[in-house]
Amino acid sequence: EEMAVYYFNLAVIYVEQGRGRAGGSEARLECYKKARRIIDKALDCDFQHAAAMKLLDWLDKRLDGCKK
Repeated sequence: EEMAVYYFNLAVIYVEQGRGRAGGSEARLECYKKARRIIDKALDCDFQHAAAMKLLDWLDKRLDGCKK
């Protein structure tokens, strides 16, 4: 559980870094992709916290919007 919390907090940091980037930039997208991969690691540790699930949903919406 401790590692899962670490991964979750790290993902939040990447999201915050991405949000600070210029709109629609590649740097923002890369931050979101990193955060998404890190959230997957937290989920691999059976971390099903509501905040993690909300962040996962938020990231998926942002990344899906960038693919279109």
